[in-house]
Amino acid sequence: TRKSLSSDWDQAALATAQIGWKDVVFIDGSYRHDWYRPFKQFAYLGTKESYGYFGVGANAILSDIIKLPKWFDYAKYRLSYSEVGNSIPNSVYNAVRENFVTGSVTTQSYNSFLPIPEKTKSFETGLETQFFHNAMNLDVTYYNSAMHNSYLNIAGLNGKTQPVNSGVIRNQGIELSVGYNWTINRDWGWKTNVNFSYNHNEIEKT
Repeated sequence: TRKSLSSDWDQAALATAQIGWKDVVFIDGSYRHDWYRPFKQFAYLGTKESYGYFGVGANAILSDIIKLPKWFDYAKYRLSYSEVGNSIPNSVYNAVRENFVTGSVTTQSYNSFLPIPEKTKSFETGLETQFFHNAMNLDVTYYNSAMHNSYLNIAGLNGKTQPVNSGVIRNQGIELSVGYNWTINRDWGWKTNVNFSYNHNEIEKT
């Protein structure tokens, strides 16, 4: 893909693949490579302008693999891990301004720094089940994601803006969904669903 001149990145290449076994186990994989426009201006520091990220996931229909009690109709387990990147803002960090009257040259209001992309690493696992002739369903999910190298601007000691990539921010939690579908007769039924969730955010490193 290709973006406009105001975009934070130029191009990206994406590849995906999936394999399955007997329609009960599936494994997915993906790889994305991004070329970030703002990083080109830091080439003299040895900074790369392109970075790669991957993801992998698996699903298994347990009810087709192992024998379950008659009241246990369906069970599927899922597991995934992925990495996603984000560029620094599309700004000119090393610009200079020349006064043609006085001949003086002033630098942009940013201090120098060595940029790296923000990277979010995410893990998720869960179980989806159905019981009692599919009348009741239960879905539980655990997720854990951490954003590394968060970009922010702070005040430098010289009065200029100091860009930094720093810190780890973690977000994790549990989600639980329980539903019941009560069929009264051919024309009437009752369906209800209850959701529970717990989420915890923490700045682990600054």
